[in-house]
Amino acid sequence: MDRTDPFTGDVVVKATVAGKLWELQQEFCYKNPEHLGGSTEPIAVRIPLNTDFASVPRPFVWLFPRYGVYTRSAILHDYLCGQHSMQRAEADRVFRDSMKELDVALARRWVMWAGVRAGGMWDVLRQGGMWRAVRSPVVLKRAAGWLLVAVPAGVFLAVPAVVISVWLVLFWLIEKFLYLLLKAFRKEPNHPKLLFKTS
Repeated sequence: MDRTDPFTGDVVVKATVAGKLWELQQEFCYKNPEHLGGSTEPIAVRIPLNTDFASVPRPFVWLFPRYGVYTRSAILHDYLCGQHSMQRAEADRVFRDSMKELDVALARRWVMWAGVRAGGMWDVLRQGGMWRAVRSPVVLKRAAGWLLVAVPAGVFLAVPAVVISVWLVLFWLIEKFLYLLLKAFRKEPNHPKLLFKTS
């Protein structure tokens, strides 16, 4: 099915000095008014903005690469979360719905949505809002919907994530051994880092 592109403008980025984030060089817009709370104005993703594209932990990038057809949705989500112009749950929904408009497959967009919702719910818990959230029927309904996606996704992803995590640690140990060996010969190798986050 042909869809109208909900975004106008291209994604133009430049690597930051640290190399883990990308700096947006050109603004673009998300123009589907259905998700804008009644407003017909498009959401302009403004610069300056640093993004890591899709924030995917390393054990899952084999299935959910950090960038792809959903890159603009991921940058839009980073922008909405950074601007605090709408509630986090709404920004997460816009992320999911904009991926649908970009023809991202159903399972992929819902699992990616469950991942960003987990991040949003974790932020609420860290800020001490758990008891307030538990008393809200709306939040409980959203949490139940999230569990319907997150539990099967977690079961499906658990084994590969454990295997990949073990291999990441093993490879880090090999790097660490080579680092110590080279250092013993008075070389100045780069220190290996064990990273599970991509940003």
